[in-house]
Amino acid sequence: MKAHLDKTFRLTVTIVAFVIGLFHLLNVSGLFVLSTRDVRVFHLMMVLVLIFLTRASLKRLEQSVWDRWLRVGFAAVSVASCLYIM
Repeated sequence: MKAHLDKTFRLTVTIVAFVIGLFHLLNVSGLFVLSTRDVRVFHLMMVLVLIFLTRASLKRLEQSVWDRWLRVGFAAVSVASCLYIM
């Protein structure tokens, strides 16, 4: 079970990093133009997701099920709050 979750977290982090790069390339090239505020909020949202999924929430909870739930919860709250701002 743990190996499956680690693989899922790694895949999610890879996809999010790819989406950030693709988004910025499309925005700079002029194919996908958003306001400066929306670009900043989107970038903040994706970087927060990366941070929360790659770092342990607390050292004493590291590698536990609670840590994984906290990390996913923090990532979900950051996505929800940034989407609200957009």
